[in-house]
Amino acid sequence: MAQADIALIGLAVMGQNLVLNMNDHGFVVCAFNRTVSKVEAFLAKEAKGTKVIGARSLEEMVSKLKRPRRIILLVKAGSAVDDFIEKLVPLLETGDIIIDGGNSEYRDTTRRCKELQAKGILFVGSGVSGGEEGARYGPSLMPGGAKEAWPHIKTIFQSIAAKVGTGEPCCDWVGDEGAGHFVKMVHNGIEYGDMQLICEAYHLMKDVLGMEHDEMAKAFEEWNKTELDSFLIEITANILKFKNPDGKHLLPKIRDSAGQKGTGKWTAISALEYGVPVTLIGEAVFARCLSSLKDERVQASKLLEGPKMTQFSGNKKAFLEDIRKALYASKIISYAQGFMLLRQAAKEFGWTLNYGGIALMWRGGCIIRSVFLGKIKDAFDRNPELQNLLLDDFFKTAVENCQDSWRHVISTGVQIGIPMPCFTTALSFYDGYRHEMLPANLIQAQRDYFGAHTYELLSKPGEFIHTNWTGRREIAKIYTKHLQMSSSKEMANAQQDKIAIAKWPQETMTRLKAAVHYNVGCLCQEVAEDQDIQFSKQTIAAISEITFRQCEIFAKDLEMFARHAKRSTINLDDVKLLARRSSSLEKYISQKAEELVLNNLEQKERKKKKSGTTKGKRTSEEQVEPIGAESEDSNMA
Repeated sequence: MAQADIALIGLAVMGQNLVLNMNDHGFVVCAFNRTVSKVEAFLAKEAKGTKVIGARSLEEMVSKLKRPRRIILLVKAGSAVDDFIEKLVPLLETGDIIIDGGNSEYRDTTRRCKELQAKGILFVGSGVSGGEEGARYGPSLMPGGAKEAWPHIKTIFQSIAAKVGTGEPCCDWVGDEGAGHFVKMVHNGIEYGDMQLICEAYHLMKDVLGMEHDEMAKAFEEWNKTELDSFLIEITANILKFKNPDGKHLLPKIRDSAGQKGTGKWTAISALEYGVPVTLIGEAVFARCLSSLKDERVQASKLLEGPKMTQFSGNKKAFLEDIRKALYASKIISYAQGFMLLRQAAKEFGWTLNYGGIALMWRGGCIIRSVFLGKIKDAFDRNPELQNLLLDDFFKTAVENCQDSWRHVISTGVQIGIPMPCFTTALSFYDGYRHEMLPANLIQAQRDYFGAHTYELLSKPGEFIHTNWTGRREIAKIYTKHLQMSSSKEMANAQQDKIAIAKWPQETMTRLKAAVHYNVGCLCQEVAEDQDIQFSKQTIAAISEITFRQCEIFAKDLEMFARHAKRSTINLDDVKLLARRSSSLEKYISQKAEELVLNNLEQKERKKKKSGTTKGKRTSEEQVEPIGAESEDSNMA
């Protein structure tokens, strides 16, 4: 007989605590585990005296569920999730719901949503944060996926979630497909950043100010009464105070080699993939990687010299306050970068994310919970379209008030030789973001010099120019005919009405062919100047045609990617990417040039032997170089 409101598969500690949490809120839960003995043990001990029921098989579990059936998976991310889905689908009916509450990669969640949608099953990927205690008494929940499932799970999820303020649940619908797990991934990345920032503050307190553990614990306790009030600051004070039975502090005895499960790395990789400068989380991941080189560091410490200045001679109390302000300013940068990544992902996947709502979800129940997140929610409430947290008046003022202390801490730490990767990258990002002009113009010139990648002028944005930097020829023609709009008005219209995917093959191939021909021409010109030869128009055309046929393969791959990502448009930058020459193309053209040089030398030898036949012959500049089958060297893809 159907009697359970929801089922949960996976009775490790997190799973058990989540079952008990749901039971406490009046829901009947059916518990199942691959190892049936765990079900029996759980019912006999932790769940004794509750309304929790057990199942000895998936079939029995499904039979005990009310419609629509709701099943939470709390198993190891990866193949285990797919294995259970495969076994569950034949037992379920249209409209039933599967919820993955593990740390799955967001692309896997998107794939599962699509696969199960075709079978009539609603799939939800939900981030769950807060650890074992959060699962038992109120986690932060970040569900996303098939939105049709939300009305059927909303009551359960918001009942068991952590509450803040006047009882607002730290749970709301995030978005389609993998949005929930993407938000959880960014949460974990920010968690990496917060932890590393606290570690750098601890390092400065210990090695620059020479503070004892009890002194540092007291300082963190005081900081927890300020804008730094958070779970991680609170537990840091507790860790610093903790002593073994022998009365000695435990922390100095712990090996300084940090582990990681990969979610911080996922965040850094996503930032690189989508071109978002989430530098602080990246440095936090690398700091853990460096810490794992313990044996190498022990050896290097005996061989590598540091700065001569090793002691701090200033006002220690004032410098401790400087450290607090540096920590706060860096924390603002970390969250600003994290929300930049969320905004970019929303653009990439067409998600509608409520950034203030996400801040509220993280406000309680999770590892990064803090009073600080309430200020982020306020900022997005004031301006839902806020481009960057640093542009909000509150955070702008906060960073400005901390700026002198921030710079003082970093300069002092550098002089004494203290590694502060997250403090320093946070300040570098801030300084870079507030600069109207950066030295990237030199990078563009360098790229154009060695690779003919083109550049834009400040006075003519949208026009891509290539210069022959050797000075032997004038500036090359402006590359706008096929790849750019002919006027700013047309360019503005293009932003609104970009190339539809339906028109992709014909229009894009036209642009691509023109782009390839132009780049091949530029390369042939450069090689010709270097080797004092000249390619005929026919030769250039033949090389372009072969290159285009190879490049077309790349274009089709790009089209498949665009469709897979559900992008409704193809950006012109995608076409320009295909047009950029590769080292293999350069090698191919150089090879053709060498062949022409050899032909030229052979002709000169023949001319010496046949002194009377100089007239009526075609020069090497006019000869058409025959090109046969495609060469691997011409493969731009």
